[in-house]
Amino acid sequence: MDFDLRKLNRLKLKLMQEKELHVVMTYFFDHFGENRAFLDIGQSTRHNLLESIIAQTIGALLGAKTKVILLNLMLFHIPQHQFYHGAFIINGKMANVIYYDDIKMGCIAVVMSTSGMTNFVRFSAQNLPHKPATPSLN
Repeated sequence: MDFDLRKLNRLKLKLMQEKELHVVMTYFFDHFGENRAFLDIGQSTRHNLLESIIAQTIGALLGAKTKVILLNLMLFHIPQHQFYHGAFIINGKMANVIYYDDIKMGCIAVVMSTSGMTNFVRFSAQNLPHKPATPSLN
């Protein structure tokens, strides 16, 4: 299967505009997600902000009293598109994430049951400005 990285721009537009998030993730899997050549060009990476967002977002999805356990995160980066994608297990459920660092927006798909019921969440990130600590006058 051939792939065209320019379709990542179309995916970004879908992520920003599409109301039905299953359409976004279906587009990703149809054009990229199961393509060995695409998977091979991604660089294995870590992204602390994204990992934190995943945990917080899934925590909100599962309920405030649920402890979030994120396992086996495999995250890949395509630098020229500022694009990240990956798979992980969260509280025993399979999940996928896509994220664009330039627009600080992404989508998570969580398979909630063996019947295939999937929940989708779009999220945005924001770096908060760091304020220097005010020294104590003690």
